[in-house]
Amino acid sequence: MVANPDDSLSINYGATVVGTLRATGALQHTGTTLGFYNTTPVTKPIITGCRSDGSALQNLLNALQSQGLITNSTTP
Repeated sequence: MVANPDDSLSINYGATVVGTLRATGALQHTGTTLGFYNTTPVTKPIITGCRSDGSALQNLLNALQSQGLITNSTTP
């Protein structure tokens, strides 16, 4: 982690932030994987499926859960 003279903060790839991370401007992640809430980082998901049969929604829910953003407790 590097604190720059202009008050910007650089966190090197692979760093873990414990506690609160706040951004008043844009927050950009440039790595290839990402995980939230202590989940194993995964690559950016690609959502496929059909909207009319619900398979796209199911794939979206699975992707959000794999990143740690939601707990999918839905039923068919």
